[in-house]
Amino acid sequence: MTEQTKDTKDDIIRVQASNWIAKIDGDNLTQEDLSDFIEWVRRSPRHEEELKHQAVIWDTLDEILNVKAATSNKEKQSRTFSFWPMPALTAIAATVIVLFVIGISSFTPLDDTDSPLISAGIYSTQIGEKRNITLSDGSIITLNTDGEVEVDIQPDSRNIRLIKGEAFFKVAHDKSRPFQVTVGSAVIKALGTTFDVHMRDNKIVVLVEEGHVQLSSLLTSLIETELTQKNSKEPMTIAIISAGQSVTFDPVEDEVEKNNNADIIKKLAWRNDMLVFDGDSLEFVLQDVSRYTKQNFIITEPELRKLRISGYFPTGKTKALLATLEQSFDIIVTKIDDEYIYISRKK
Repeated sequence: MTEQTKDTKDDIIRVQASNWIAKIDGDNLTQEDLSDFIEWVRRSPRHEEELKHQAVIWDTLDEILNVKAATSNKEKQSRTFSFWPMPALTAIAATVIVLFVIGISSFTPLDDTDSPLISAGIYSTQIGEKRNITLSDGSIITLNTDGEVEVDIQPDSRNIRLIKGEAFFKVAHDKSRPFQVTVGSAVIKALGTTFDVHMRDNKIVVLVEEGHVQLSSLLTSLIETELTQKNSKEPMTIAIISAGQSVTFDPVEDEVEKNNNADIIKKLAWRNDMLVFDGDSLEFVLQDVSRYTKQNFIITEPELRKLRISGYFPTGKTKALLATLEQSFDIIVTKIDDEYIYISRKK
């Protein structure tokens, strides 16, 4: 390679890195953009090197432009923890620091790409594992940590049962065969769309990335049948969920809570082996993190549970999180045994 060719290639990489930073810093990054970004960084060590270099320049400019805002918000920021604290933390700063700390190689690629297509069976993941399941109709299930699904693809139907955990569904379009996901007494019906279903605290959370789905309840339908004395086996529709929306359904209380502005990037970051927190309580953060480890966290003081956490956290890096908590707050992390970890405030 001639010196001129090398310079041209370096210029191209420099422009690409700068463009990526501009796109991420613009606050309009889609899930597809994020996947493309990770793929670009993985492609060459030179890409990551230039990205870090450009990030330093951008962060310096951002700090200069926002120094007054950072000063005026100092008291407010002191109550908010970030895994990678900076004077003025931007989206690109947080993203690039992730690359500094854990390296892009720690992102786990999706598996089962070349596996045989699946029509029936029960499939599961262990704690900390993520798995892609490609169905015979072309649909793809991404099963998150400690999850389990049952698959039944027939010539006239496509039925999935989420037994436990969380799964993301990319549904192949087929009007003749509705795609149905059953979760307890709830039924989610879709034709061609992408959506996420999560069983948490005896509630069912459905989030739609593209298209729309119909959420129905077998239990609600059964109660309605008893009250009206009508003979109906069809589940009762309780919500239509469109792209960018989420619904939390409590089948026990028969309550539905709808969010029209769901944070798609934050909620689906697990697909890229990341957890994203934005002012969430320490209690919520540790509950989420505990899904990826066999260890249980016990917060000994009630006031610590409300501590606000913001930042990006790679799944499976529990030690890094706990170490950062100890360094940033008057917190002591005590490992009792292989199963329990106590989180307490320094005396």
